[in-house]
Amino acid sequence: MNGGTTAGKGTNSLDLVLEQAHTERAWQLRHFDALDGKSGVLLGFSAALVALAPSHHLVVGIGRVVAVVAGLVSLSGFWPRGFRAIDLYSLRMRYLAQTPC
Repeated sequence: MNGGTTAGKGTNSLDLVLEQAHTERAWQLRHFDALDGKSGVLLGFSAALVALAPSHHLVVGIGRVVAVVAGLVSLSGFWPRGFRAIDLYSLRMRYLAQTPC
């Protein structure tokens, strides 16, 4: 193998793998940014509702409890969690084994 090419006729397959990995990483970052934004908006509205609502009515008290629960759920959006990632080794082996048509 010569720098990711096969016998001078193949494609630069490591560049394909790198491009696929960058694409996957960019998609994951956009997904996490969207989740952060939505969770932040929900948390902000929940906090404003809890802080500004009067406390003398039963219905308002129930609304405050619902807002607190929504705020706690939105905090779970900021919690780090596992995410399905692309298996770069198998992708690399598949691209290195193929030649373009």
